[in-house]
Amino acid sequence: MTYEITLFQELSTLHANDRISGQWSANMVRSVERMLSDLERLCQKNQQHTEYFHSINGISLLTKLLSRILNGTNERPTSLTDSANTKLANFYKLLCTQSWSICHFFLQSSNIISMLDILYHRLNVSFFQVLKSKSITFHFQFQVCISSNVNTNFPYDPVVGSICEFFSAIFEGIFQHYSSNNKEVQKECDTLILHVKDIIK
Repeated sequence: MTYEITLFQELSTLHANDRISGQWSANMVRSVERMLSDLERLCQKNQQHTEYFHSINGISLLTKLLSRILNGTNERPTSLTDSANTKLANFYKLLCTQSWSICHFFLQSSNIISMLDILYHRLNVSFFQVLKSKSITFHFQFQVCISSNVNTNFPYDPVVGSICEFFSAIFEGIFQHYSSNNKEVQKECDTLILHVKDIIK
């Protein structure tokens, strides 16, 4: 597990570097993508690596790295590229789908709130970028959503797509884990679903 610790520490060091504002350099982005690829190979090879990465607060680190998306706007790019953010979301999904304990931890932690905030922010950025490109003013933004007279086709956002796939996998994991007639399990499932609904509200 030594190599995992090294990768975790290197990712943590990059995230902690507050001296860099704006987009990270190409070398830093390549380093992140390389480390994510190495971690993905380890976790796919053996679930023990998945559990170990989680045990050293790997889930929280992934959330923090993805949270850099919240600093991005149409005028200011995020720290990482879309490709790197997509890799982060895909690796996050791998961890949660490989282990129910990790998935359950995610659902019960503040990470789920952070990930929803990231998704909403990215959707808003994409939405207003399209509106701006069509020179639609704020007063008509709501009508844009419901009017058939305005073309509102949105370009595909790979980061939004990967985060949506992540949440889809999470909810699929809930269904698979609790697909039982056992009353105790069903009670736990109902409690968890209510918890998730409260968060989404």
